[in-house]
Amino acid sequence: MAQLMPVRFDRHVLFNPYINYGYYLSPSFMPMMLMIFTVMATIFTIGTELKHSTAGEWLATARGSVGAALAGKLLPVLTVLFLMSLVMLCFIFGVVGTPLNGSVWVLVASSLLFVLSYQAIGVFMIAVLSNLRLALSLGGGYSVLAFTFSGLTFPIMAMWPAMRVVSRFFPFTYYTDVFVDQALRGAPVRCSLPDMGCMALFIVLPFLCLPRLRRICTDKKFWGRL
Repeated sequence: MAQLMPVRFDRHVLFNPYINYGYYLSPSFMPMMLMIFTVMATIFTIGTELKHSTAGEWLATARGSVGAALAGKLLPVLTVLFLMSLVMLCFIFGVVGTPLNGSVWVLVASSLLFVLSYQAIGVFMIAVLSNLRLALSLGGGYSVLAFTFSGLTFPIMAMWPAMRVVSRFFPFTYYTDVFVDQALRGAPVRCSLPDMGCMALFIVLPFLCLPRLRRICTDKKFWGRL
């Protein structure tokens, strides 16, 4: 036996000791569905104003304030989607039985940042493209790619350098890091703060395109497009 097996292996599964595939699928597919709904709903909510040529009335209702117009449009969507994220967390931990070894409040705060970041991306896309059909197509493609570059199926550290950079352009990457750290690894809260900060950076995007959004809401040449 010493010649056949000179080194004995003592293997331990670190973060999924039950070898349960549901612990891997639920925290990845369910947030991905939430992400797609967030992007599509945000783009559709604003894009329909352009499609039906009511963007001017929408802006006039907010007394010419683009920020107020956006807030009025997005707050109801944010409320519904955030409640959906809470239901998602209850299902993952309560029904699926995924371990919760870290802070549930960090996961709740990260879910709010997750929804806000993808709402910001949706606003940015429709403001830049000013075309509902094109923005929905680009938003769908962008959302699907997030799972590929999240590191769940292939480690980010093993990707080509260019692909590692691309993976940082998706809030989904940071959200999955927070989820794995808090739910499965039980990491300290401070380990998740950088990822939460990166998600918060995406929220700046709508503020960069406010002048563009005002223009497409006041210029009739952007109205009536499919």
